[in-house]
Amino acid sequence: MAYYTGIAQTPEVLLSALHNACLDNGWSLNNNILSKNGCYVKTYVNGVTIVIQGAIDNIFGICSGTASYCAVATDISYPLTYHVHVHDLEVYSFINFNVDRYSYLSFGQSPIGGIPGTGNWISGTCDGRSRISDTSLAYQDDFCHMMFSQRENNRISTSSFFHHGIDGQWSGTGKNEVNSKAVATLECYPAMSYQPNKWNGEAILIPIRPVIYRPQQRRTIVGQLRHAFYIRIDNYEPLQIISIGNRKYKIYPWIRKNTENRSFSGSAQTSTLIHSGTYGVAVSYDGD
Repeated sequence: MAYYTGIAQTPEVLLSALHNACLDNGWSLNNNILSKNGCYVKTYVNGVTIVIQGAIDNIFGICSGTASYCAVATDISYPLTYHVHVHDLEVYSFINFNVDRYSYLSFGQSPIGGIPGTGNWISGTCDGRSRISDTSLAYQDDFCHMMFSQRENNRISTSSFFHHGIDGQWSGTGKNEVNSKAVATLECYPAMSYQPNKWNGEAILIPIRPVIYRPQQRRTIVGQLRHAFYIRIDNYEPLQIISIGNRKYKIYPWIRKNTENRSFSGSAQTSTLIHSGTYGVAVSYDGD
C-alpha cells in the first residue's frame, strides 16, 4: 500500500496527482483510462472537479454512472490538499479545502468471488458535479453522504456503483438508481448507532459490504472493501492516524465533522451547518 499527499493549485494538477499515484503502483493509463487486473476507470476534469466512471473493459460499452469530488452548498476552492491511498486494487482519494471541508473519490475491485460480474466499483461524494447547491442534508437514517449509502427523496447523496452481474449489470446509489441500489449502510446501522463505546470512548471499524436488493424483498451481499471502514469519529480528529493491532488507519470525515449534531438528525440544515456529524471513514495507512 502507498500514501501520497500534496497541494493542488488546479483540478488538472489534482488529476495528475491521482494518475501518478496509480502509475507508481502498477496501474496503466491510456487516454485518461486507469486500468489494472480487469478494473477500468475513466477519469476527467469537469469544471473545478474530477469525475470518474467505471467499466468492465476498455471499450466502456457496459459502464457505470459517474462519481465526483463535490462541495456541499459551497464551491471547491483551490489550492487544496489531497490525500491518496493506493492499495493494489483499491484507490481512495480525499481532498481538504475551505479549512474543514472534505470530499472523496474512490474505485477498485472487490476480492469476493462467486458473482457473475467483475466486482469493479466506484464511489464519490456526488454524481458527476462539483457542487450541490441544495443546502438540505438527509435525516438521521439516510446516511446520504457515505460511501454505498442509501439515497432517498433526492437529498444530498454519494454516487456509488458496483458491477455484480446479478439481475443486471451495475447497481448504484446515484440519482437515477432508485430501483437498483448497492447499499452498505443498511446492515451496519445498529453498530454505527452504538459507537463510540462508553467504556473507553473508542469506536470499532465497521466493514463496508455492498448489498443489492433482490426479488421477494431479499438482499444479497455482493462485495466488500478491504481497506476502508465506516467509523464514528466523535473522539478522533480529521487526518488523525490510529493504530489497531499492527495496522494503522487514517481518519476522514465524509463532509465536515460536527460533534454538536453527531447524527445530523432533524430537519434540513442551513448552508453554514452542512456537515456529516461524526460519521467518518478509516482507510488503511502505511505512512509515518
